Amino acid sequence: MKRHWIKTALDILPLIAFFVLFKLYNLQVATIGLITLSISAIGVLYLIKEPISTLMIFSTILLTVLGGISIYFNDPVYIKIKPTIVYSIVSIICFYGYLKNKNFAAKLIKSIDNSVSPSRSLDKYLCLTFAISAIINEVVWRNFSDEVWVDFKVFFMPFILMLLIGISTALSLKKQQAAK
Repeated sequence: MKRHWIKTALDILPLIAFFVLFKLYNLQVATIGLITLSISAIGVLYLIKEPISTLMIFSTILLTVLGGISIYFNDPVYIKIKPTIVYSIVSIICFYGYLKNKNFAAKLIKSIDNSVSPSRSLDKYLCLTFAISAIINEVVWRNFSDEVWVDFKVFFMPFILMLLIGISTALSLKKQQAAK
């Protein structure tokens, strides 16, 4: 039996802890908490034999490296650029999939929604979605305070990303339907 609620909780818990620790302490303490809980989430998923997405592993490795650098140098820039790097790499992978007709985006989305069928247009739309997300993160962290960036990262960016992925999927499905 798949326990999807556990995976969802383990996806959300590190982000909530990051927000709470930032509000109670500072960005450094919040980063330590985020790293610790993200690694722990992967460990729990492994122990209960739930699938661990490549994106989750990659994101946690990048978080650990950039978060560790942020903590070591006491410089928040490294933790703030982590979403930009992840979104940019995913965008590049989707673009490569689009060019090579490999449907990498569908594999990425299948970890979120199994009903999504592969399509070349989904790669194109998701490439744009993640590129836009990377740009938005850059604009926010470079132009606003740590407090605004944390609020944005925790509360607004997940919804923006879900909205853009939903629009991308809908546009792709509409294009598939029109082709039939």
